[in-house]
Amino acid sequence: YGSPYQPWFYNWAFNKQRGTDIKLIWDKIPEKIDVLITHGPPYKILDQTAIGQFVGCEDLLAKVNKIKPKIHIFGHIHEAYGTFETKYTKFVNASICTLQYKPTNLPIIIDL
Repeated sequence: YGSPYQPWFYNWAFNKQRGTDIKLIWDKIPEKIDVLITHGPPYKILDQTAIGQFVGCEDLLAKVNKIKPKIHIFGHIHEAYGTFETKYTKFVNASICTLQYKPTNLPIIIDL
C-alpha cells in the first residue's frame, strides 16, 4: 500500500494538517499488508532533521505499530537516510538525495 500524504510541510503537495486530517488518511491503510510506502516517516524513526528535530508523524507511527507491516519505506527527511528494525518492521528511509538535493546516497536493496 502506498500514500503520498504527509503532515503539513511548507506549501508542498499532499499536505494534511496533523491530528484529525492526517489520521483520516492513515486510517485508510489496510490492516493486512506486508509493505507500506509513504512519503514521510513515522515519528522518531529515521525522521531527525539536521538541526535535531524529530518531524515524523505520530499518527502514522500509531498505525504502523497497529498493523505491523514487514517493511515500511519512506523518504522526505533526506538527512535521516538509512534503515532501522524493530521486532515486527524494517523501516527504510530511502532518500537518495542529501539535504542539498545531491543524489549521493546509495539505493537500499531489500529482500523479502
